[in-house]
Amino acid sequence: MRQHGAVRSAAGMAPFGHLGWGYRDRAEFLCRASEYITVGLRHKQRIAYAAEGTRETLYSELATMPAIREHLDSGLIEVLPSDEYYPYHPGTDVIDADRAVDKYLAAAEDAISNGYTGFRAVSDVTPVARTTDQRDALATLEYLVDQQMAVLPFSALCGYDTTRVGRAASELICLHPFVGRGSVTFRIYAQPVDGIDFALFGEVDDASNELFATTLQRTLPLVAARTVNIDAQGLEFIGHEQMLLLDECARQHNRKVRLCTDQPIVTRLAGLLHLTNVEVHPAPVYPSGEAAAGLLHRTRHGERPASQAAVNRVKRMLKRHFGIGNQQVFVLLARLARDTNTTVWELAEQINAELAGEDATDLPRATLDALEAVHHQVWPPNPG
Repeated sequence: MRQHGAVRSAAGMAPFGHLGWGYRDRAEFLCRASEYITVGLRHKQRIAYAAEGTRETLYSELATMPAIREHLDSGLIEVLPSDEYYPYHPGTDVIDADRAVDKYLAAAEDAISNGYTGFRAVSDVTPVARTTDQRDALATLEYLVDQQMAVLPFSALCGYDTTRVGRAASELICLHPFVGRGSVTFRIYAQPVDGIDFALFGEVDDASNELFATTLQRTLPLVAARTVNIDAQGLEFIGHEQMLLLDECARQHNRKVRLCTDQPIVTRLAGLLHLTNVEVHPAPVYPSGEAAAGLLHRTRHGERPASQAAVNRVKRMLKRHFGIGNQQVFVLLARLARDTNTTVWELAEQINAELAGEDATDLPRATLDALEAVHHQVWPPNPG
């Protein structure tokens, strides 16, 4: 099960953690940014820092942070103004969510290819969250990129100035697995479990009715399948009005929603209401990680760093075995590396070392089992 929580700081976001944080003054944001960047540096990750202002201003902000100052000229940290960091729809200040996701994926792959353990970004997202159109696009980005962050070695701290965005900041903060304590009452985030589209955690009551409606209208259309499977095991409370709202939103978007949970209150409420597009299913089964345990042990006892030749050889074999492209191979290796607490390079070297010889064409059975388990989890087979 993916880690998540309501936290008091960004200091514990290791090795990765997608964190949404509402702040009231610049000093608070810079404090969280310092914590988040420090963790990334400790784990040998490449860092991007983006906010409103000039490069010189942003660089000066980082230079005031003792734990970060010494790394500013090392090439580990990229500093960019917000208007250069995000791709926009032409002629607007609205983020192009699809291109932004691609940019994140490219940054993560580039970091891995250059020997880093991953990529993390610190972004003050306030400048692109002020209008409804901006938040519509940004919500799409937060949802889609979190689906990737759940399985790949990259993450982000997304800061929102609540004095400028107001209560609307909650519309975006609630789309993170980690949030500042007391900021929102419920969260929607990716849950990399077979057959699950996303998780719904927390409490949904009358006070959050408007926020819940806005979030559903933005997220339900992003699920490609007509049946939306929600891990609701962490949904501790939902009111009858909000359950009816979920049913109505599902009907509007021509979706069937399955709330996968054993929570008594959800099961009981669904039984009392005449719902047409929402039903309750058993709680999801979370993977134990046993398939990768043997590979984890072997990888941790490896002795030499990976070579580019080893990475390329393993990529070719995986493309042939699974019938997938370069991007999917990267996703597969990165996900298994994350599950086994290694890097893609170390994992590729270990797999390469297990091959019988230069002309070997078959992966070892135990390694193949681990890779197939991850492949099945990331890309579940279509039923029927």
